[in-house]
Amino acid sequence: MGKSRKILAYMMVVCTLLAGTACASQEEQPENGAESSQTEGKPYEGVTIRWQTYPSGDSKERDAWNESIADAFEEETGCKVEIIGASWDDGLNKIMSAIASGEGPDVVQVAEQWAGQCFSSGAFMELDSMSDKFGGLDAYYPAALSYGQYDGVTYGLPWGGDVRAFYTSTSALEKAGVETPTNDWTWGDMVDICKAMKEKAGVEYPLTLEGSGSQFDVFYFWYYTMLARGGDFLSKDEKTATINTEEGRKALQDIVDLILVDKVVAPSMAETDPTMQSAAFQNGTALIAPGPTSIPSEAIGAGKFTEDDIVCLTPPKGEDGDFGAFLAISLTGILDSSQHKDAAADFLAMLNSPEWQISYNKTAGWLPARKEAWDDEYFSSGWHGSIRYGMENGTAFMPGNKHAASVCRIMASQLGDFYSKVALGSYKEGDVEATLAAAEKEVQAELDNN
Repeated sequence: MGKSRKILAYMMVVCTLLAGTACASQEEQPENGAESSQTEGKPYEGVTIRWQTYPSGDSKERDAWNESIADAFEEETGCKVEIIGASWDDGLNKIMSAIASGEGPDVVQVAEQWAGQCFSSGAFMELDSMSDKFGGLDAYYPAALSYGQYDGVTYGLPWGGDVRAFYTSTSALEKAGVETPTNDWTWGDMVDICKAMKEKAGVEYPLTLEGSGSQFDVFYFWYYTMLARGGDFLSKDEKTATINTEEGRKALQDIVDLILVDKVVAPSMAETDPTMQSAAFQNGTALIAPGPTSIPSEAIGAGKFTEDDIVCLTPPKGEDGDFGAFLAISLTGILDSSQHKDAAADFLAMLNSPEWQISYNKTAGWLPARKEAWDDEYFSSGWHGSIRYGMENGTAFMPGNKHAASVCRIMASQLGDFYSKVALGSYKEGDVEATLAAAEKEVQAELDNN
C-alpha cells in the first residue's frame, strides 16, 4: 500500500505540472507580431492595422468601397482597419518616411514606378513563404507580378491597374466608314483611321495625346511605340540605357509626323494633361485617345458613352509585328515594421481575393491583376474582354529596379520639353536625336547612381 501511495502521489505531481505547463503555453504570446487567437471565431479582436491607399475612380464610391472592405474584415476577424488616405504625389514619400522611422502603416499600396525603390529597401515582408494564402503566385499575370518582386523575392501582390490601350467608339468608326480593327492592327492602320476620321467625321485633330512633361503618360506613349519597333529601353543586364537607338528615333519621329505631316494630332498637345485628354474624348473634339482605363471609365460615368459604345484596342504593332503594350499595376505589400503581421497578411489576402479584386477594380475603373477575376462577366465581355489580350501579353517597365520612378520623371520631362518645341514651331531637323541623346545621358547617370 505504501508503494502504491507513492506512485499515486508521483502521478498527481506529474499531472499538476502538465496542467501548469498547458496553462502557461496558453498565456504565451506568439512572436514576430502575430496575434493571439483567444477570442473564438475572431482571432484579432482588439487589434487595429493601418492601410495606406490612394485615389481611384469616383471619390465617394472609392471611399464607400474602402469602408466596406474594412467593415468586412472586422466582421470576419475582429481586426479594425484604419484607412490612411494619401495622394499619388506624396505616397512614395510617406512610405519612405515610414521606412526611415520604423513607424507607419501595416499594409501599403505601391505604384509600379515606386516598386523597385520600395522593395529593394529591405523594409517589406517577403510573401513567398505564405503564397498559398494569396492563391499562389501563378494566380497573377506574370508581368504584373514582376513589379512586386526584387532579387527573386516577392514583396508585393499586383492588385489592379491597366495596360495602356487606344480607346475609340463604334459611332466614330462608323462615321469614318472603317471597320473595327483587331489587336493585330499596325501603326499604318492607325494613321489611316485617323485620316478617315478627319475627312469623313469632320474632326480636325481626331487623335489626342498627352504631352505635358509633368505626366508619365507622355513618356509611356513613346515607350510602347518604341517597343513596337523592336527597341529596348535598357540592356539585358539593366545597367545601360539604350534610348537613342534607331528604334527609339523612329518612334519619336513617327509621333512628330502625327502632328506635322499627318496633322491628326494638335500641336498644342504639349499642354495636354490627363484631364484635358479625357475631356476631349468625352466632348467629341477627339475620337481616339490612347492611355489608361480611366479614359473610357470617366466617359461612361459622365453618360457620354455606354459600355457597348466603347472600342478598346491594344497599341498598334510595328512593321515586324512587335507588340508594345505594357502594364501599369498598383501593388499591395506589408511593411516589415508591422506589429500585427498575421492580421496584415490576412487583410492582404482579402484585398487580393478574386471577389474583392473584382469589386475594387470595377469601382476604380481599373483592371484586376488576378487571372481568376477575369472570369467575371464584367471583365470578360465588351471592351474589357478586348483589353485582356494586353494583360496577358504586355510587359512590365523596369520591374524590380529602384531607379524606375526617377527614370520616368526624366523621360517625361525630356519629352515634354521636346513637344513644347514642336508646339512653338521651333522644332528642327536633328532635334529627335538630340532629345533622345540628352535623355539617354541623364538616365544613364541615374542608373550609375547606386
